[in-house]
Amino acid sequence: MRVLKSTFLAIFLFAAWVGSSFALPQSQQDQSAKQDMKDAGHSTKNAAQDTGRATKKTAKKTGHAVKHTTKKATHKTAQKKRRRSEGRGQDQSQLTMLTHSIFSQSRSVGFAVAVRAVNSAQPTSS
Repeated sequence: MRVLKSTFLAIFLFAAWVGSSFALPQSQQDQSAKQDMKDAGHSTKNAAQDTGRATKKTAKKTGHAVKHTTKKATHKTAQKKRRRSEGRGQDQSQLTMLTHSIFSQSRSVGFAVAVRAVNSAQPTSS
């Protein structure tokens, strides 16, 4: 019984293989040149659509990344600017005004004298 099943299976597979080998060339030969051109047109159209979709997706992704990075950098810069302005107290702003006035006078007095004056005017932090 087992031999009969394996023989039947072998015959069935052989018949399917032989039948499929004869079926393929006939269907390819029956196709006309006109249908070949239509198929080529459809393939080209589908490829163009796929490329367009991929381009759109990539452009969206890149645009989003640029926007996100720009926002991140802007917020970081603003945050640093706020920290610097909050960190300056009365002493710092007075020192800045003093430095500006000394350097504006340094043109006539000399640069070395102005630097010494600024260094002596800075408060010591203890």
